[in-house]
Amino acid sequence: MEVLEALHTRRSIRKYLDVPVEWDKVGTILDAGRVAPSAGNLQSWRFVVVRNPEKKKQIADACLQQYWMEQAPVFIVIFAEMNKLENHYGIRGVRLYSIQSCSMAALQMMLAAHSLGLGTCYVSAFDENAMARIFNLPDSVRPQCIITIGYPDETPEAPLRFRLENIAWHEVWNPSNPPVAGTGGSGRVVDPDYTVWNFRVAEKPVQFAKEAAKDIERVTRKRRQRLFSKLKEHGKKFAKKKEEEK
Repeated sequence: MEVLEALHTRRSIRKYLDVPVEWDKVGTILDAGRVAPSAGNLQSWRFVVVRNPEKKKQIADACLQQYWMEQAPVFIVIFAEMNKLENHYGIRGVRLYSIQSCSMAALQMMLAAHSLGLGTCYVSAFDENAMARIFNLPDSVRPQCIITIGYPDETPEAPLRFRLENIAWHEVWNPSNPPVAGTGGSGRVVDPDYTVWNFRVAEKPVQFAKEAAKDIERVTRKRRQRLFSKLKEHGKKFAKKKEEEK
């Protein structure tokens, strides 16, 4: 799978088939995380593979009772070694670089899994103290996220995204006059919620189209049923007439 294709087609999967994940694929996914960029190339992440059902249940419970996670055959839990980061970068390393580095490793692992036909979901909502107890962590190690991995049992639709011009600008931050189609680039003054408004406006026709498609299907289904009933009745009358002519 091409990188850009993987970026555009990856989805968060929360329903999994009851099919084990091959160990060589787990190794490939871990290696994708290993080669991710990290602050100062310290590679302060550590990965723990979890397949034991009881431990998966404990983790799902620690993740604010997200029990759907247990369907996934494999968890990869990502931890950050804080001592390395603090020694090199002080408090910024602890509070920021640890999260950034582990997140980049997580994304590379999720893309690798997707390219192998597997589904993943990034889980970062959890009780940190509960996770520390489950893994008997020292004070210098903090959990960052859990990636659930398995063969997907769902095909989620692509979520709505902001238009590129709403999130990317040239040379300036959040210009007050974003270019508007048909104005020759002169733009117009908008309020700070412009991007949110644009997103919601874009969302409405999509929802309307989905509802309209459902309505059309519902109406045409009824019409098809009536047509088939008429044809069936006509066939009975025709057969009866032929029988009488004999």
